[in-house]
Amino acid sequence: MKLNQGLKLKELGMLTPLVTDYLMGKSGLERLYTHKPEMASIQAAIDAKQSFSNREVLVNALYHQYNGYDLSTQTQQNIEALKKENTFSVCAAHQLCLFTGPSFFIFKILSAIKLSQELKAQFPQHNFVPVYWMGSEDHDFEEISKAMLYGKPITWENDEKGAIGRYSLRGIDTSIDQLSDLIGSFDHGEKFISDLKHFFSGNGSYGKAFQAWILDLFKSYGLLVIDQDNTQLKALIQPIIKSELLDGVIQKNLKSNEAYLNKTYHVQANSRDLNLFYLKDQIRSRIERKGDDFVVVNTKLNFTEKEMLQELKEHPERFSPNVFLRPIYQETILPNVAFIGGPGEIAYWLQLKDVFDFFKVYQPVVLLRDMAVMMNSSHLQKIKDWEIEISDLFTHYDQIAKKFIAQESQNLLSLNSEKESIQAIFSLIKSRAMSIDRNLERSVDAEQQKVFNSLSNIESKLIRAEKRNFEQQLNQLDNIQNKLLPNKILQERFENFVPVYLKNKDTYFEILLESFNPFEQSLKVFEI
Repeated sequence: MKLNQGLKLKELGMLTPLVTDYLMGKSGLERLYTHKPEMASIQAAIDAKQSFSNREVLVNALYHQYNGYDLSTQTQQNIEALKKENTFSVCAAHQLCLFTGPSFFIFKILSAIKLSQELKAQFPQHNFVPVYWMGSEDHDFEEISKAMLYGKPITWENDEKGAIGRYSLRGIDTSIDQLSDLIGSFDHGEKFISDLKHFFSGNGSYGKAFQAWILDLFKSYGLLVIDQDNTQLKALIQPIIKSELLDGVIQKNLKSNEAYLNKTYHVQANSRDLNLFYLKDQIRSRIERKGDDFVVVNTKLNFTEKEMLQELKEHPERFSPNVFLRPIYQETILPNVAFIGGPGEIAYWLQLKDVFDFFKVYQPVVLLRDMAVMMNSSHLQKIKDWEIEISDLFTHYDQIAKKFIAQESQNLLSLNSEKESIQAIFSLIKSRAMSIDRNLERSVDAEQQKVFNSLSNIESKLIRAEKRNFEQQLNQLDNIQNKLLPNKILQERFENFVPVYLKNKDTYFEILLESFNPFEQSLKVFEI
């Protein structure tokens, strides 16, 4: 496995106009963020986080969550480092997808690790700790319960409800068996399956198992994994939750930037009157105001205002932030200088500047995670032989096929020269006709267009006929593109990391880290 090349995301057109303009530093967007996404912004973020005051609570919460885990030396050192005022974090967040789900989960975490390493080199007087924030309170089980390997789905069936992190491990042994059928014969495959069975067994929760597994997977890098479903940590945002319950302040502070974005772009996510869920047992449902009371949607739970505030005071863990409040929660409990996110995450973070300001919570530098795809050596050689650029593979298939045929065919398929000749003839005809009656101009133009349409139709038939002559090669080209864009989705958002990881187990993370750079904004193409 090795890096083949990096393709500029802007040139590939893979990002929305908003995210592209943000990353390119377009003038006028300054109202949406605190810092530009560049290395020069980090010093200001460090200065702002020097006064971070929740270190003791954070460290105690981590030790409490990690009780009973076999922690690496690097992990323990990073936890202890968080006690020091010169230690800061770089955070990435994601749901608890089955076996990590699509590959970009891994890329996101490695981006945080790489940035931590880069910042240490740039600012040696400080420490930087990579953090994975577990989206353990997410309740969309269907979204996280599948992993794709070789285009084949591995699924987890569990009929529980509520926060995913609180699910039992019921049924996941079957998922592990499905995975074993696909990778058990690989080098290191048996050990990988054995590790999964070790972590995902017993009577514990899915969240605890996932946390322990990810800690172990990245143990040599000292990655810290934080479960947001935590009473100690939730207690730190009780005043923020109270403000949202009583005044609905998030939606009020989103309106200005949402109006601004809707003029040129579009809003990534829509806020609600209250941006909170109620979390208990197998319930994670929205809290809504109904008159003077509060109700929990799709339940019979009802609270007076006094009862709700008392519930918050006694059980802060029962209040779960939605997509807009979660970043505020995250930045309250972490000494964070940078957040690493995908394009969608960046888009909704750009809605939040006024919310951060209202709560007096510092908004870190927001950076795009690294993106990557894997290509077989044989496929790379084929497209090289065909003089097809890798970037061409991310365009529409018909465009690539047309380019391929134009390069490979010995026949002249274009009728451009004939069109030019006919154009000249019609120019003479039009000139003669207009000398007789100027009203004949439109009639001559119409007849010319009919001829051009006929020629274009003939040209299309020539190309289709030639396509049949190159059917085998075009099928191979289609197959190569489908490997990069399965179901028209970028490979990293579809295929799981495990097969490539196992085939390159000793070097996989290091090769990716060596090539990654969250400031670079490119799609890395790796040869495997």
